[in-house]
Amino acid sequence: MKLLIYNILFITSVLCTACLSENPTGNMDNKIETRKHTLIKPGPEKGKEAAINIYIPLENRTNNDYLPLSSWTVLGERITGRFILNFDLDFGKRTILIDSVLLNLHLITHSDDNPTFEGNSGENAFYIRRVIEDWDTETVNWVNQPKYTNQHQVLVPAIKTKSTGVVKANVTDLFCANWDENLNRSNISFYLKLKKEELYTQVYFASSHYPDSTKYPELEIFYREIE
Repeated sequence: MKLLIYNILFITSVLCTACLSENPTGNMDNKIETRKHTLIKPGPEKGKEAAINIYIPLENRTNNDYLPLSSWTVLGERITGRFILNFDLDFGKRTILIDSVLLNLHLITHSDDNPTFEGNSGENAFYIRRVIEDWDTETVNWVNQPKYTNQHQVLVPAIKTKSTGVVKANVTDLFCANWDENLNRSNISFYLKLKKEELYTQVYFASSHYPDSTKYPELEIFYREIE
């Protein structure tokens, strides 16, 4: 899969560029398409996310202002951090064509909840994968983390130490696969982990509890409604 990079904007080319929300019968040649765009950006009240870590295998972090991908040490013990994101979807009973879907994650250089964070480091390329079973923010942890699939996974290239801005990852294939398999189509969850979990590698993103609401995680959907 070819990867296009422009400064801190990462967009991957995809094979699946559209999918149907329903399976309409008959000829669609005379249907009218209305192009639309929606941004799903839940805040602290509705955001569903969890940071999990092998260092605290039976706990999680759901209210911190950051979402870490990390491989580090604490008091000589290794820690490995990953996180899970969920977005609620509501297209109703309309027939739509999905053109593209972007997962937008905002880089941060400071965290009030982790003042020791001093910036990204290492070969911190990471994967975005699709979660394929239900999970709960109150109970999820490293031990019972939900299953995910590597199919259509997106690889985001390494991010420089002091980089700021937003990472835009094209997750259209992941979205379409979820749409095809999930009959109620009410939500989608992503599982993020470093490609190489080597020591002293990390990249931090703003969570839905970050002080600046413009930096909350976003799912951006471009679609056409068939009338």
